[in-house]
Amino acid sequence: MFHAHRCHKVDVTVHYKMEAFRHKFAPSATIAKVTRWAVEKAGLGKEEAEEHVLQIHGSRVQPPQNAHLGSFTGESCAVLFDLVRKKLVQG
Repeated sequence: MFHAHRCHKVDVTVHYKMEAFRHKFAPSATIAKVTRWAVEKAGLGKEEAEEHVLQIHGSRVQPPQNAHLGSFTGESCAVLFDLVRKKLVQG
C-alpha cells in the first residue's frame, strides 16, 4: 500500500511529567512506534511502559496504536502528545 502525505517529516513533541521530548518521524510511522520511542526517552521500565499510552495534548483522545502519525498533523506538520497512564478498568 502506498501512502502520500504533504509532510515529509512530522515534528513530534511528547510531554511527560515536567519534561518534553522532540523527534521527527515519517508520517507513515505508527502511534505504537512513537509510543515505544517516548517510553524509552522517559526511562520507563518494561512493566511501567506497558501502563502508558500517548494522548493528544490538551485532550482525552488516545489514538489507536496502529494509526499513522500523519493523520494527526495539522498545517504545521507537527503534533503534540502527552505520555499518560492507561485508564485501568476496575471490575
